[in-house]
Amino acid sequence: VAMSRKFFVSVIISLLPASSLFSQELRWQETHPVAPAADSTLNMAFNNTAILAAAAANRYIVWTQQDSAMLAISYDHGAMWTAPRFLYRGNGLTKPTIAAQSSGNGRLCMAWQERLGGVKAVRVVHSDNYGATWSQPQTISAGGDNDAVSLVAGDNNTYFAAWHSQNGNTGHIFFSAYEDNRWNAPKPLDHSPAQALFPALAASGNHLYAVWRENSTGRFRVYFAHSPDRGKNWETARNIVAMDNTSDPSVAATKDGHVVVAFQQVIQIKAMASPDFGATFSVPKDIAAQGLFARVVMNETGFTGIAFERFFDLSQGTKSNEKKQTGFAYSKNFGDTFSPDVALAAFGGGLYGNATMTAPGEVTACWVQLNNAVRSLVLKRGLLPTITAAQTRQSFPDHFTLAGFPNPLGTAANVAMTIRFSIPRPERVQLSVFDALGREVRTLVNGELAAGAHVASFNAEALPAGFYFFRLQAGTLFLYKKFLIE
Repeated sequence: VAMSRKFFVSVIISLLPASSLFSQELRWQETHPVAPAADSTLNMAFNNTAILAAAAANRYIVWTQQDSAMLAISYDHGAMWTAPRFLYRGNGLTKPTIAAQSSGNGRLCMAWQERLGGVKAVRVVHSDNYGATWSQPQTISAGGDNDAVSLVAGDNNTYFAAWHSQNGNTGHIFFSAYEDNRWNAPKPLDHSPAQALFPALAASGNHLYAVWRENSTGRFRVYFAHSPDRGKNWETARNIVAMDNTSDPSVAATKDGHVVVAFQQVIQIKAMASPDFGATFSVPKDIAAQGLFARVVMNETGFTGIAFERFFDLSQGTKSNEKKQTGFAYSKNFGDTFSPDVALAAFGGGLYGNATMTAPGEVTACWVQLNNAVRSLVLKRGLLPTITAAQTRQSFPDHFTLAGFPNPLGTAANVAMTIRFSIPRPERVQLSVFDALGREVRTLVNGELAAGAHVASFNAEALPAGFYFFRLQAGTLFLYKKFLIE
């Protein structure tokens, strides 16, 4: 893999109310590190692969260092992140991707490429407890050199994966679904003797969409396939872009049938929109004149974001990582029109535009930052000017509260904390304590509670110093509070 393909950005775009989103511009905060230790081996996945997943208040981010899959978790919408965790090491382990159940039930799936028995294989693992522990890796590909796996979550603990399998100059796109706690046998999506590469997936309700690049005309073009029944049957794949030299597409969709496909033509970023489940597409729209590796996402209100690798100086050619920015453009109307593209990283932000929808009011970008050829992982959060700090969390009722006193805890006489919380209606409530690595260290409350104010006690004796989190779950609502043991 060339150096320029080892840098990547993820942009998280929120499900914002149309009235607030479309009348305001995004306001970006300062960057801060997720993996603060610079490492020349730090790499992130390819452009069509989601390295960020979101569910309720939790955020999960994955990358590789020294052939190892790494994970960091945020329990407060990305404001703070746990220390990086080592998960797996493998021969040539690359391009990890992660997906989470939107219900916030703690179920996650990860996939990556790894060399096994002389060929590259697609490997997957699962977690049922918010990433605290993971299953043993399972191989889901069959034969050939398999690469560029795209992974998305469906409903009810389902996941969908697509990748390309290459033998010599021929490559084909394969698809597999995780249902009933097992991965189905891979099935081909393309039916061409040409080379099909780098697929991307989108899932919305029962509908699945797949895009990839294929050179059946002698030059790469974008191909598209649609399944109306969660991948059991697929419509015949077709070329949706008449222009040559189009490649590396991504796709996003809504439940009512809006679909947007973003791609590159040479070094230009373009997008096409469909109002009818991909049956027809608009003519390509210009997004950016200088960019590569577009990634598109869309929410149900029509907000569509495209992240991509953006050049600000072509004097040294498109392969100079020092001459790159993190670019981003958005639409307020399901991809009909787009804003001018902007730069989020001033330099060295080699980006492979990845995006994932999250909670209201937030936009978060993540990329590998270059510093004298050394890589480190940083992220940047953005808010709408009218969104308050409280509104960037879940939309809890005013009387859904959580607080602990005193904070911090430190002396031998000060190791007990009183936790006060309120719930707006009778709910099954679980109040737990997690350490900075996301491990549950104590369950304080677990049962049905009446509406109103409640009190719990937490004794921190024998726990090591550091940051911890309370997590209050009441039905489908979550609230987190950080505290410190000195």
